Amino acid sequence: MDDYVIVEKLCDDGYEVVKAKMPALVTVSSELGELRYTSFRSLQAVSKKPIQIFNAVDLELDLQKLTHRTIFNLVAFHGERQCRFIEGESSQEKGENLAIWMKKEGLI
Repeated sequence: MDDYVIVEKLCDDGYEVVKAKMPALVTVSSELGELRYTSFRSLQAVSKKPIQIFNAVDLELDLQKLTHRTIFNLVAFHGERQCRFIEGESSQEKGENLAIWMKKEGLI
């Protein structure tokens, strides 16, 4: 079970249980609960602690299984933002209309 993570995914009609192989990135929406704010005293205490840097050996990673990833052309967006509402009777139809619009605009 250590090689997988199991999460509940929010759907229109409830929840779907999703099992993903590790490593995995899981994002959490605002429905999870109320935010907890850090106290000023805690922020001060943390700012005084040294930053610890871990390497592959510290994390007991198998270097043979690691692959190198390179990000090319990472550019910040400086254009004008636009908001567009995609119409449709259902989520599926809205998704299809979004894909059609994105293809027409040359985004995909």
